[in-house]
Amino acid sequence: MTICIPRFRTFRAGCLHTIALLACLTLMTGCQDLLPKSKSVIESSWANFGDARAAYDKIELHKTRAGDLAALGFDPYANNNVTLLNYSDLISRFVPAVAGLAESIDGDILDCIKAKERCRAVSVDINNIKAERTGGFFLDFLNFRRTTETTGWRFNAVLVLKDEVVVYKLWGGRPLIREINESRNPLGPLQGGGERIPVSY
Repeated sequence: MTICIPRFRTFRAGCLHTIALLACLTLMTGCQDLLPKSKSVIESSWANFGDARAAYDKIELHKTRAGDLAALGFDPYANNNVTLLNYSDLISRFVPAVAGLAESIDGDILDCIKAKERCRAVSVDINNIKAERTGGFFLDFLNFRRTTETTGWRFNAVLVLKDEVVVYKLWGGRPLIREINESRNPLGPLQGGGERIPVSY
């Protein structure tokens, strides 16, 4: 009787150890819902990059007026992603520090700057970025391997107006953002621990 009890306890402990190990392996390859996620979105009237570009393309130089920009989504008083610029801001943005490069400045911008108070601009900067950690939960939680996938889009544009009429426009951005960043730490939570251990000489 004294021999069977330890064997039974050993068997039971071994079974529990095996079950716990299988559970950990299952969780290490799943449970992605437990991983952290982040989202950076600037509200706008455009759902995607294509919508923003389509609205921009409807703007006609020397024809589109300030009132028309509001209908297209470029209203600084309705959208927090649209910034008002004055002629002084345009000088710092478009006029190069080297005088010899002044010839490369667009003529409509120069005329607008000379008009001073009759000149203004709007700057649009929109982004829709999502960052999500993918992979096994415990591999991530214990810092053995962390994989972050970033997706989204970004659109920016500058519209210059003289006497409330658009005389210059410029756009840029990234229609498709998809970046994967992976870090591996063989020691897991102990990685970098040696840096925190004081060494005496």
